[in-house]
Amino acid sequence: MAIQRYIPRLVKLHLWLSNPCMKLYLLRHAEAAEGSPDAERPLTRKGIEQSKAIGRFLAARKTRFDAVFTSPLVRAVETTEWVLEVLGDSKKGVKIQKTDALLNDATTHEFDAWLKKLTAFKKVLMVGHNPSLSLHLARWLQTRSPVSVTLPKGGLAVVKWDGPQAVLKLFITPKQTGFLDDDEE
Repeated sequence: MAIQRYIPRLVKLHLWLSNPCMKLYLLRHAEAAEGSPDAERPLTRKGIEQSKAIGRFLAARKTRFDAVFTSPLVRAVETTEWVLEVLGDSKKGVKIQKTDALLNDATTHEFDAWLKKLTAFKKVLMVGHNPSLSLHLARWLQTRSPVSVTLPKGGLAVVKWDGPQAVLKLFITPKQTGFLDDDEE
């Protein structure tokens, strides 16, 4: 079971973080079209609107990222592009960096090794997939079950490190932003 590979690391999860001011923005890709190959599934019209809603929400909060990372799968890349387009960051030279660490196939060890390299940044956007994003979130927050923090499609969680402890600052869906048209709910 995938969850079991995350449980033993709960005690050590925060020891590697040397930037106690880091904020991680975990965004699950928005709704994608059905079909295969899986890696090439684009966003649906609803998925594009979900991405824009999150972008508008972040823009209203004047959010700016030091670094932006995404899974290399099309639906994650497109989600990232739409969010940055709405934020205006795509015109300000914010580079989207693709990483396999945000794929569901990446182990906790691989993800943590990659994350250790990001401690120079204060605000990092990570766009990926479930169950891995929700599992990372659950272990950082030391919840008993990842189900309690499952990110829906287009859902955003913001985690801030308060010393050695991760604190959930925000958990929001595209619908909850107030920026999603009624017909796109």
